[in-house]
Parts: sequence; C-alpha cells; structure tokens
Amino acid sequence: MCGSRTAILSREKMATKVTTTRSSSASGRTKTAKSKKNWECPYCTTSYSSDVKSIQCDTCDSWVCLSCSKVPEDMFDLMNKMEESKGADSGCKGIKWVCRMCDKSLPTLKEMNSTLGTIMQSNNDRFDAIEEQMKKVEDSISVKVSDEVTNLKEKLLVDISAEIDKKIDAKCKAESDRRYREMNLCFFSVPVSEDPDPVVRKEHDKNIIYSLYRAIDKDESVGDPQTRNIFRLRPAQPTNPAGEKNIPVVKVTFANKHDIRIFLTNSRNIKDNPKLSKDMQKIIVSRDLSVKEREENKQLRKDLNEKNKDGKKFTIRNGKIVPIPSASVGAPDGATPSE
Repeated sequence: MCGSRTAILSREKMATKVTTTRSSSASGRTKTAKSKKNWECPYCTTSYSSDVKSIQCDTCDSWVCLSCSKVPEDMFDLMNKMEESKGADSGCKGIKWVCRMCDKSLPTLKEMNSTLGTIMQSNNDRFDAIEEQMKKVEDSISVKVSDEVTNLKEKLLVDISAEIDKKIDAKCKAESDRRYREMNLCFFSVPVSEDPDPVVRKEHDKNIIYSLYRAIDKDESVGDPQTRNIFRLRPAQPTNPAGEKNIPVVKVTFANKHDIRIFLTNSRNIKDNPKLSKDMQKIIVSRDLSVKEREENKQLRKDLNEKNKDGKKFTIRNGKIVPIPSASVGAPDGATPSE
C-alpha cells in the first residue's frame, strides 16, 4: 500500500483541515460554508456527513470513503493514530496514501525511469567498447592515446547528451498532451443539425450531450453536466469508403472529472436505451486519445480482429485483449473507437 493521510472527520477537524489547505473553489479538498458539514466520495458518488471515516489522497487531495478505499478498518485505525502523532517528538510523519485514479499515473514515471536506465546501460556499453579499442591501439603502437581518440570521446558524450535530452523531451510532451486531454471526451455518431446558423448547431449538440447525460445516469435527480466547451472536429475525409458522409466528432471539455466518470461508466447504457431516440442510441463515448494512444489503439483493434477470426470472443479492456465472459452484456469496458 502506498500510504495514507487518514482522519475520522469530526466537524471541527474537517473545518480545520479545509481552512489550512487551499482556497481555490475548484479544489476537491476545499469546502464552501454551505458544504462543510457534508462531502461526496468521488468513487461511489455518495454524500456523507463529516463524522464518517474517510481517507484523503496525498496526490489529488480527494476524500475517499473507507469502503471505496479498500483499506481494512483495523489498518485505518492504526494509520489514524500515526496521523494524530504528527508533530510529536517521536518524529512520526504518518503514512502516505494515493487513490486508484492517481495510482494509474505512476506507470508513466516508471516508464521514464526504465527508458533512462536503458540509455545509461547503452552508454556504458559504448564507453567499454571505446576503452577496449583505445587499449588495443596503445598495445599495438606503444604510445599514448592521441588527441583524435580524446576528441572522439568528447563527441560521443555530446551525442549521448543530445539523445537523452531528446528522449526526455518526447516523454514530457507525451505527458503534457495526456494532461491536456484528460478533461475531454469524444462523442461519435452524434446527429448533426442542418441549421445554417453555427450558434444554433452548437446549441443542438449541447442539448444532445446533456440529454444523453441525464438518460444514462442511474440517479434520476441528476442535473446537467458542467462543460467548458463543445465543438465539432472536422473529419479527415468527407466521406467513408462506402460513399457515406462522415459525421464530425463532437469533442466536449468538462469542468470536473465526476461528469466524465458518469459518461464512461454508464456508456453501455446508451444502446437500446428507451429514453433515447434511435439516432442517439448509436452514439459512442470515448476518451480524447493522444496521437500515440490512437496508434496503440489502432494496433490493438488490428490484433483483436485477428484473434476473433477463429470464432473466439475477445475484447479490449484497460488497454489489453482479454476473453469476453459468457455472461457479459453490452459494450466492453475500455473499448474505444479509433479516430
């Protein structure tokens, strides 16, 4: 377990925790005067009172209920005691803990570390080869290594440094692109308005997205999602191989991750949903994939088609090809359409 910041949140302790963290109204840890007495778990989306046992993520500062955190209650009590001992002479700093969503970003750091380790090993092999060559030259002519060999080493160091910078820059750009897209969702096969006024067309798309949100969410009292921008992407090709007109993809930028989770978790409820029209039942929801992710997804779908040729039933879940359980119903989790 990665560790924990825990608390049995009394009303006074919750108020103190909120006051001493951040003042931004967008923060998951910040509570308004109206909501200090209650809070919502981001995983089960249940509202709790302040005295319910919960754990705060050290990365995103979200409070998670004990049930969704998967932390045993006896372990929770132990971590809570350690949290209370912070600042004491014992020097205890508590245990760090991260939620499931934040934990998914850790493989990115591991990949960067693995890449740098591979480069360093390759560099060591090159240096060993150069030193062996230098030794052979010294043995054959019985003289010191010439300035040319020294210059060769210096040039090699420059080339290696440039290669490392290039690899790191590529990783940083990929991570930046991922973060830029994490608040976006793409909606495929959204019916198009034929109105010539672009404002009317945009309002039409907004109404469809909002209606879709209310239709698939199990909580019938839910309101509209909070969006920052809704627009259509221009298709790369105006028509498909069958000669039909390609429908532009609708990209939506949301104001919070809660609405994104509702769409992704309940997207399988779109097909055959009696609350939706036949055209809206064809809508497919996908994360906004980066160029690299789209390439990987395209290759996954190619491999999936090969596996399904033998009559077996496979699907894509969490970036991997897995067998479809006989009892599974609806669209597979993690299966996203390629752009």
